Amino acid sequence: LFVLFHLITSWIINSPTIGQPQGPSQTIEIVGGSNPGAPAFPTLQGTFTTATGAVTAQGSGTVAGRSNVLVEFVGTLSANGNLNGTLTVGRAAAGFTSLPGGAIVYNVAGFKSP
Repeated sequence: LFVLFHLITSWIINSPTIGQPQGPSQTIEIVGGSNPGAPAFPTLQGTFTTATGAVTAQGSGTVAGRSNVLVEFVGTLSANGNLNGTLTVGRAAAGFTSLPGGAIVYNVAGFKSP
């Protein structure tokens, strides 16, 4: 599985720390893409806590031909742009379709590209 993450958050330009997120937490969106020609990966929405770098997000969509599959990300984003965490796909939860054989958990380690 190849997933490209784009972490989108609100940035305040006219602030004491220019270009830094403001407030205790920010609403985020993680937009993923897989290999060219493959189906799109579900978009995740959640929060980024500025004091700790904690990122939590979830969404659902079609995965492995199954609709309404829960996808969750829990991790941290460091000041220098490193993203680390776990991406869980298909966990059994009320109202969602689970994957046969149970959830798949991916360890995620990434960095900010220039």
